[in-house]
Amino acid sequence: HYDEQVIANIEKHTFAIRSSILDIMRQVTEQDIDQPDFRSDMAEDIRLAMNATLEGFEDFGGIEKVYFSEFIVQ
Repeated sequence: HYDEQVIANIEKHTFAIRSSILDIMRQVTEQDIDQPDFRSDMAEDIRLAMNATLEGFEDFGGIEKVYFSEFIVQ
């Protein structure tokens, strides 16, 4: 039930969540990408932003971990 509610909240607020993720990604610099912990740090920043967005709408976050299935730098 817990997972289903989190998924439903993500689906309900997809646009706001995407916006918060894009805000994080826009701030990434070339120097950031060269850091050894860049991916794990960015995943944590995204997790926190997603939870903050969900908490703003639903008073509950629920995102425990962010994983990248692909990672492309342009």
